Amino acid sequence: MIQLQNVTKIYSNGKTSCPALDKVSFEIGKGEFIGIIGKSGSGKSTLLNILSGVDHPSAGSVEINGTLVSALSSKKLTKWRAANIGIVFQAFHLIPTLTLMENVMLPMEFNKKGSRKKRRLRAAELLESVGLAERMNHFPDHVSGGEKQRAAIARSLANDPPIIMADEPTGNLDSENAFHIFSLFESLVDEGKTVIIVTHDQDLAIRADRTLQVKDGRIMNPLSRERELS
Repeated sequence: MIQLQNVTKIYSNGKTSCPALDKVSFEIGKGEFIGIIGKSGSGKSTLLNILSGVDHPSAGSVEINGTLVSALSSKKLTKWRAANIGIVFQAFHLIPTLTLMENVMLPMEFNKKGSRKKRRLRAAELLESVGLAERMNHFPDHVSGGEKQRAAIARSLANDPPIIMADEPTGNLDSENAFHIFSLFESLVDEGKTVIIVTHDQDLAIRADRTLQVKDGRIMNPLSRERELS
């Protein structure tokens, strides 16, 4: 489903260059739950940005479901990403002047998906599925951090993308909420979606099907759940 070949990313300010990724290659299958771990500055967030098409590699290729994503123009990439990728940000990025329901409806409106009535119905169903049925008309400032993160997950599912990517989705949460968020991701995998998360929490990452460790811009030996439990 996802193939990276010799992906390199170099940031430059004109005078100095900083390599963030160095010839990264791996594959991810449909319906896999992948954890990406590594220390701050290791390149894991850069890797997620390139996987999601938010950023372009300096060299190498990214192919997802037969589409060479790394070669798409910005305009085509935006349209492709809206239909194929759901992104969950660490800082939530909910619009404070919109209710949780309106935040979840927003991707559907950008993608011109369905009538407004159908968008509201789907947003309500998604918020109910993450336990926010009684909070859907609340504004982000009036709910807890865990509820904001669940709303962000609901929003990432609005256009029913086959792939969900999350950057430190539990970084701002206590252990109980973090456990619940991971359980939500596991349920999405059970539904057939591919889930990729960046996390610093190895105790939670081990719950993924496979763990990719990033160090100095390179992928170390992948760890699988089966191998760690053996």
